[in-house]
Amino acid sequence: MTREFEERGYPPDFVSAETLAYRLNCSMDDLALLESSGKLPKPIAIGHLSRWDFNSVRELLLKRGKPEPARKAMNGKPAERDALEDAVVQLDLKSLRKRNTD
Repeated sequence: MTREFEERGYPPDFVSAETLAYRLNCSMDDLALLESSGKLPKPIAIGHLSRWDFNSVRELLLKRGKPEPARKAMNGKPAERDALEDAVVQLDLKSLRKRNTD
């Protein structure tokens, strides 16, 4: 995260690939797979920069996501995870990675 973000206290509306991967809790390679498979919208050009409208990405993923059975933390209690993380889990990155290497 940039210092500027920390000083503002709120995230930007249009995010870089690095920030989007961070916000989705996935790697840059996973982000590229999600984009190339059509599971993410294409970024828009703002000048010479490519940026994603994070609210649009979030809405799309939440529409596509399906509830997953609650997972357990190491202490046996349900692990906390927000709806966006659930939606990213449902994208089945493992099968996308496998298809990409075949």
